[in-house]
Amino acid sequence: MTMIMPTSFLLPEDLLALALKITAGTTATITVVNLCILFFFLQKNKPADADDNDNDDNAKTHHHHHHHHRQEALDASHQLTNGLINFGLGVYGTVICVAAHYNNPSEPILVASFSHYQDDILNHIIGYATLHHISFAAMQVGYNLWNLPYGYFLVNEPPAMIAHHIMVIITTSLSA
Repeated sequence: MTMIMPTSFLLPEDLLALALKITAGTTATITVVNLCILFFFLQKNKPADADDNDNDDNAKTHHHHHHHHRQEALDASHQLTNGLINFGLGVYGTVICVAAHYNNPSEPILVASFSHYQDDILNHIIGYATLHHISFAAMQVGYNLWNLPYGYFLVNEPPAMIAHHIMVIITTSLSA
């Protein structure tokens, strides 16, 4: 357990460096996973190539089919990647919670996972940190740093989701 300086919202330098490495590693890992999934969807049901002697109308139709297929692959890979990452983060968060309860079985499970923060919510935010809580927050930052540009530029997520990604980045940055 590490005491965080109450005069700063940032982690100590050693933990901050670790959180940044976890964030960058998470973003890179999710990018690679998504590219593999995207490649799979692009290869699946790939539109047939146009004949070389097609007229302009057929070429335009062919281009439209390729664009539509590419967009469907982007959407599907985004959804599958989000599902996998949310499942993984959910399992990791559950493990943290259960491990905290195992270490302090006299308290209810949700209280036990935060019991080392004392009773003050301010201490929960800037008081004490464990490697698991820092890691979870840093992974959330990395995940949303990947999801923000992907959602905005590639799959046209609604403004509410874009705002969600920004708020998660800000909120979890206070913990990581």
